[in-house]
Amino acid sequence: MAPGRMNDPFRRFSRIALALSVLGLLAAGWWFLLSDEPTPRDRESLPDALTPRETAFPVVRSSAPLSGAGVSIFAKPVVATDRDRRVVITAMNRTPNGMILLRWRSTDGGRTWAEPAAFESVPTGCDFLGDPWLVTDHRDRYHLVHLSTSMEARNTCPCVYRRSSDGGKTWPLVTRVAEEIDRPVLAVSPNGQRLAIICMMHDLSAPPLTSADLKNAAFTTVAMNRVMTQGVFDSDNRGKTWKRRPAPPGLRHSVPFTTVIDDAGRIAAAWLANDGKGSQSVIGSTADRGKTWSVTALVEALQPDRKHPFNGGRFPVVALDGPGRLQVVYVGAGGTALWARTSHDWTTWSTAIRLSAEGVEEVRNPAISAAGDVVHAIWMERSGERYQMRYRASKDGGTNWSETLTLSRSHPASSLVTGHGFAIGSDDDQSAVADDRAGTAHIVWAVGGKLAGGYAIWHASVEWHVPKR
Repeated sequence: MAPGRMNDPFRRFSRIALALSVLGLLAAGWWFLLSDEPTPRDRESLPDALTPRETAFPVVRSSAPLSGAGVSIFAKPVVATDRDRRVVITAMNRTPNGMILLRWRSTDGGRTWAEPAAFESVPTGCDFLGDPWLVTDHRDRYHLVHLSTSMEARNTCPCVYRRSSDGGKTWPLVTRVAEEIDRPVLAVSPNGQRLAIICMMHDLSAPPLTSADLKNAAFTTVAMNRVMTQGVFDSDNRGKTWKRRPAPPGLRHSVPFTTVIDDAGRIAAAWLANDGKGSQSVIGSTADRGKTWSVTALVEALQPDRKHPFNGGRFPVVALDGPGRLQVVYVGAGGTALWARTSHDWTTWSTAIRLSAEGVEEVRNPAISAAGDVVHAIWMERSGERYQMRYRASKDGGTNWSETLTLSRSHPASSLVTGHGFAIGSDDDQSAVADDRAGTAHIVWAVGGKLAGGYAIWHASVEWHVPKR
């Protein structure tokens, strides 16, 4: 047999191997470009946020339901908005096939909205998407994190991270950051380079729960602190890759509600913690990638009047303002007041300022946002069986606060909000507020319930007004 013919199989094998190598390089290059996704604004410095005039005060510009309201459940809305007046809202929505995440998008500051669309690329075997958290870097990127699970199998619960690089229009990047998680929250640094995710996780190294743990209430809290822990993840390349960092050692069975990260990589987060002695409202920070943490208890014995350690909307929330201060608002013990505090060094805190009115029956579901020296705080106040959404703002970094505004206003498109307020459908929900850095704050919350005859996501906007001379 001719020598050349003997080498033909080897030549074919070499060609196949070369082709596979080229395809691998192309795939790797595609992944690198997709996961990096530079935008033209990466070369720009982020403009300063609008500074309201000394005489300016906030006014409600709009208050209305988003499209899609009906008998199916809506819950846990989040909002992000940028300096180009784009607004993106995401919320959980119950469908016959499970729980999905819907998103609404506006390109004119919330005056008009595209029809809601569901996120695609659902992890295999998952029919329940929940606990969304949404932020923007004001450089055309929007970042989203949420959990995914199966309501039937309950054998998976990954933390899913998504990113858009065209102002929230498309979301091509979808990655799994961690497995077996709950309640992820997300933050992006002012320079847009760093991100942080905080979540509750199963400690796979711990002995599993036993039937005795679950039957005896006295054992359950201890057991949950044994099997649960905190997940702290950060990325220094806009979400391309993630690294797990050490969590505060004393926080095990604790639910995070917000997190922030600055350009130097410092991370702070706010939790509801349950150490077996009662629920606590705490805030912690680290300046060395989790090697050490400073943790402050904002409220001890937060809700002795409730059997569940976490539900009821009595959580703390934290924001990072322009000068680098931490701004926190939190519900006081018993759920009857909302307080605000500031930290310049991320470890010591100012005297608390009461934001809610005296004599309120209940306060819940606070949210906070900051841009420059402006700080926005929202919360629900209950009177009888109905709630009102309240708002206050500070334009001097949390020292002085505006008069209280009521954001919940009736609208002809829905009967779920009236002059007497609105009903809520769950003890496990959240509200959200975001500043577009151009003078407008956008607020979202869920209204309605079975007894109310339907559900909706309500959107309001607030602008700064200068009185005429």
